[in-house]
Amino acid sequence: MKTAALANKRKYTFDKRDYIQFRLRKITPEIVENQLVTLKRPREHTKVVKPVTLKDGIIKWNAKERKRLLSVFKEHADTLTYCHFIPASGAGSRMLQDLTTFLNDFKPGEESFSSYINRTKQFELSVFFRKIKKFPFYKKLKATLKHLELHTLAKDERKLMIAKALLYDPNFKFLALPKGLLPFHKGRRGEVLTAFDEQLRQFVDFSASFKQAEMHFTTLKSAQTHFNTALSTAHSKLKKLTQNNLSISFSHQSEQTDTVSLTKEHMLVRDGQGKVLFRPAGHGVLLSNLNTLSQDIIFISNIDNIAKRKIQKQVADFRKLMIGNLIATQDYIFEMLPKLKMDALSTAQLDEVINFTKTTLHLKLAINFEKRSKAERCKILFGILNRPLRICAVVKNTGQPGGGPFWVEDGKGNISMQIVETAEVDVTIPEQKQQLDAATHFNPVEICCGIKDYEGNTFDLNEFCKDGEGIISQKTYNGKPITILERPGLWNGSMQHWNTLFVEMKPSLFNPVKTINDLLKKAHQ
Repeated sequence: MKTAALANKRKYTFDKRDYIQFRLRKITPEIVENQLVTLKRPREHTKVVKPVTLKDGIIKWNAKERKRLLSVFKEHADTLTYCHFIPASGAGSRMLQDLTTFLNDFKPGEESFSSYINRTKQFELSVFFRKIKKFPFYKKLKATLKHLELHTLAKDERKLMIAKALLYDPNFKFLALPKGLLPFHKGRRGEVLTAFDEQLRQFVDFSASFKQAEMHFTTLKSAQTHFNTALSTAHSKLKKLTQNNLSISFSHQSEQTDTVSLTKEHMLVRDGQGKVLFRPAGHGVLLSNLNTLSQDIIFISNIDNIAKRKIQKQVADFRKLMIGNLIATQDYIFEMLPKLKMDALSTAQLDEVINFTKTTLHLKLAINFEKRSKAERCKILFGILNRPLRICAVVKNTGQPGGGPFWVEDGKGNISMQIVETAEVDVTIPEQKQQLDAATHFNPVEICCGIKDYEGNTFDLNEFCKDGEGIISQKTYNGKPITILERPGLWNGSMQHWNTLFVEMKPSLFNPVKTINDLLKKAHQ
C-alpha cells in the first residue's frame, strides 16, 4: 500500500519491478525522477568565448623555467606523497571494432576480401592483416593458428579465422578484456606487455622520487579478477613493486551513479526484459573515486597513453616539470592565504596577489572589485585562491577527438579557462562552431592535481564541481536514438571551479591507443 501511495504522488509511474530494481541498486525513485526531469529540460550548453592559446593562457616553458621547475621538484619530492590515478574501465572492444565488424559482416564465397574493403571503406583492416607480424601477440597467434590448421583454409577464410581467434579463442579472448589488459608492446626480452604492465613499470621508476607513492586504477567489478591476476604476475617480475613505500590499489565505479535515458518519444528506455536501462554516466562519476584520495600530488592520465621505454623517460621528465610547477604555485598561494584571511597584507603585497590572480591564474575579477574595501578584497581573493589546483598539459591540435582548452562564460558573466568537450557546445550556433574550429590545442589527459588546502586539509572535491545535473547527449540503443544523461566530466565539469594552469606538451609525448592499428606506430614498436 505504501508503494502504491507513493506512486500516486509521483509525476512518473513505476511498476513493482522498477521499485525492486531501484532498491537493488541502492537508489531511490526520487533520484530517477530527477534524472528524467533533467533529460526533459531544454539542454544547457557551455558558452565558449574563444580558445585558450599560447598567447592567451597556455604556458610554454623556456630552458630557464625548465631548470627552475626541475630544481623545485628535486628539492621537494622526497617530502611528498604521490598518487597516479588511472581510469582503467574502458573496454577493449572499442579498439577492436573493425575486427568485430569484419567477423560479423564478411561472407567468404560471396565476395573477396578486397571487395569487402572497397565496399566498407575499412582500409585500416587491410593494414592490420598486411602488418600482422608486427603486433606483440603474433608469436602466440601463429602457434594457435597452427593448431587450428589454418593452412587448410582459403586465403580470405584465414583472415576470418584470425579475427575469430583474437576475439574469442581461449588463448586471447580480446573482446572480453578491458583495454588495459590487451597486449601493447614487446619487452626487451621478447615478453608481451599490456598497457597495465607498462604503467606499473613506469610507476616503479617514477615513484622512487617520493616519500610514499600509490598507483590507483579505477576498474569495472567484472574485470577485477583479471587485474588481480595481472598484478600478481607483475609482482613476480617487478621486485621493486613490493617496496614498503609503494602500493597499488583499485576502486570501482558505483552502480548508484548510473543514469536512465529517454526514447525519442520521451519514454523511459527499457531493455529486452522490460527492465529500466541504466547506463554508466561517463568519467565524471570518477570524481567520487578521486575524492577518496589524500596524497600531496595526484597525477591523472589514461591507461592507453603509454609508449615504449624511451618515450616513457621523456614523459616522466615532463611530469616532473608539471609537478614542480604545481609545487611552486601552491607555495606562493599557501604563503598568501593566511595573510589574506587575517587581512595582514600591505598594499604592495595585495597588489602582488591581485596581479598573480590575473596573470598567473588568468582569473577575471569583478568589475567593481577595485572599489571594494581592502578587507573585502582580501576576503574575495581568499575565496578565489583557496581551491584545488591543477596543471593541465595540452597538445597542439592535430585533429584528435576530445576536449580542449577554452575561455568559458558562465550564466553569471564570469569568464574562466576550462577544458571543454564538443558535446557540451551548441554547434548549431555558427559563432560557437567557429570558436571550436579555431582551437589550437586539445586535452591529452595529463593532469597534475593539488587537492589540499594551505593547512594541509584535503578539499571536498564535490564542492568545486560544475553546478547543474550533467550533460545531455544523443546515443543509440538497439539501433534506435536515445537521449542520455552524463555527469559533468572528470576534467571538464567536475573540475570547473578548480584553479587551472595550461602548459604545452610536445605531441611526441602523446601516444594513445584508440584502435588496434595504433600499436603499429613508431612509439609502440
